[in-house]
Amino acid sequence: MIIENRWPWGKQLSLGIILMIFYIILGFFVYGSQLLTTAIFIFGYSVITAGLVYWSLGSWKVFQKRVRVTAPLKLWTWVLAAAFVIFAFSAQWPAMFAVTLHSKAILATTLIALGTGIFEESLFRGTFFSVFMANMQYRSRSYQLTRSAIYSSIIFGLIHLTNVIGGNLQAVLQQVVYAMAFGLFLCVIRVMTNTLPWVIIIHAVADWAPATATGSGPTQVSSWWLIVGVFGVLMVVNLVYLVKVDRQLEQSANSGMPNEQGG
Repeated sequence: MIIENRWPWGKQLSLGIILMIFYIILGFFVYGSQLLTTAIFIFGYSVITAGLVYWSLGSWKVFQKRVRVTAPLKLWTWVLAAAFVIFAFSAQWPAMFAVTLHSKAILATTLIALGTGIFEESLFRGTFFSVFMANMQYRSRSYQLTRSAIYSSIIFGLIHLTNVIGGNLQAVLQQVVYAMAFGLFLCVIRVMTNTLPWVIIIHAVADWAPATATGSGPTQVSSWWLIVGVFGVLMVVNLVYLVKVDRQLEQSANSGMPNEQGG
């Protein structure tokens, strides 16, 4: 059974918008400051955001108990894991980690990566995902998890259009596609683990790079064939997984059989 949030979805949405506006204002406020100072401000605001979001939700859980993992879901979990490994190497994560480890600004980079992970996941996989879920329940829509994941991931991707300031337009558009695919994956992780901390950790790892710390927009353009081929496949695998979970939940609700496991 899906957990009912502490606040109604309209109030949660207002909170999410306000937190986003203040985050943007904070960015202008600390612009030009020392990198470590910027990192401390971002990390501090992100922790405050996580606290407010947790209070509005009442829990990081999506369900009262985790969804029961059936044989088909186990298979698609392995497919998803393989697709994510390909995604991580295509996004050059190992190379980014090597650069960060030898960076003099490793402390600031780590704080900004953690802060970004905490803030964006609290907002997008926390508030916005839950807002769409609550709205879907209110309207008695089908495929609630899948729809909520798609809508929140589209918003997450489009937010990255702000990186066009100081970045290459084509590279930013590719980043939007990357962010949408990554956002869907993070929605799956929240559904799979029935919590948010693991999602935050994965996001922080993905942002653990000097380029993220400087806040500069992307300038390197990749092949669109690579973008569509790798990130498109990840999107499809994520959607198949979410659709299967939705169908399993709906079948369970219709039959009256339990569809949850302990934890």
